[in-house]
Amino acid sequence: MLWDASGVPTIPPKPPWRDHAYDLLAYNAPLSPERATMLVQLLLDRSPTDVVDLGCGWATLLLDVLETAPTVRGVGVDTDVKALDRGSHDAVRRGLAERVTFVATGAADWAGTADLVISVGASHAFGGPAQCLAALRVVVASDGRVLLGHGIWTGHPDQHLLHTFGPMPTLAGLTDLAVAAGFRVRHASTSSLDEWDAFESDWRAGMEATGATDALAFSDERRHEYLGGYRGVLGFAWLVLDPT
Repeated sequence: MLWDASGVPTIPPKPPWRDHAYDLLAYNAPLSPERATMLVQLLLDRSPTDVVDLGCGWATLLLDVLETAPTVRGVGVDTDVKALDRGSHDAVRRGLAERVTFVATGAADWAGTADLVISVGASHAFGGPAQCLAALRVVVASDGRVLLGHGIWTGHPDQHLLHTFGPMPTLAGLTDLAVAAGFRVRHASTSSLDEWDAFESDWRAGMEATGATDALAFSDERRHEYLGGYRGVLGFAWLVLDPT
């Protein structure tokens, strides 16, 4: 921890090479194209007209929905302006720019409803998974559908992992929270080890490609932490939910 002259803790600036961690990732989650296609098809079962992605990042999954369903319109919400810029450029590249709007605001601050609601890895913006699910229940239309992507424990974390990643539910615990929030679980699955391996490898490779000495050292440390620590212990759940 660094401290300023008045004794207030300060956060050191992020090195430039950290911005390249996402360069080689299609999705900012352990998600394969095959699983993404399956999830999109489940989301489109109810013939929606609009979709919002709360905490969209660069919005690949949102754009997948729009590309698959030519009559659907979308909104992507995030505070990361750089990620939104990437999403906007991708929308132009994919011919979807006229059907998507990007809003630079907090996921919990967006006011509106939608037939489809996507929230992947963004529960912290709401205060945790229970609060996130409660908020999604308000946003989704009564005959709509929700996709929640959320970290879970799939193994038994030691104290170091608990300190690093914080409290998380199991898959069963997460589905219980969804039911308590007023949803019926249409689909529940978890990312495979292959998806995790690809995600971690590409995340590191983006930084390594800069050639920065610090980036290589950081990547080596992360690889050790993953392969020797949280691989097979930290998981990621995908829930498709219908409001009850």
